[in-house]
Amino acid sequence: MTVKFEAEVNNGNISIPEKLRDQFRDKIKVVVIVKDAKKTEEEPYDIISELIKNPIKDANFVPFKRDEIYDRNL
Repeated sequence: MTVKFEAEVNNGNISIPEKLRDQFRDKIKVVVIVKDAKKTEEEPYDIISELIKNPIKDANFVPFKRDEIYDRNL
C-alpha cells in the first residue's frame, strides 16, 4: 500500500495525519522528498535546468537557420 501526504518537520519529527494513523500498525518504509530544497554543495550545478527556468533574454538574438546548424564551415 502506498499513501502520499505532505507534512512539516518539527524538531526532526514528521506527524502522520490523523485520518491515516489507523492504517499504520506495523513497520513502514519512509521515502522523503524535500520540497523546495536549496541546492547543497554536494549537488553539481545544473546550468541547463537553470537556463530552462530562467532563460537569458537578448534583444539581438537571432537563431541559426537550419542550413547554418549543419554547416561545418562556420
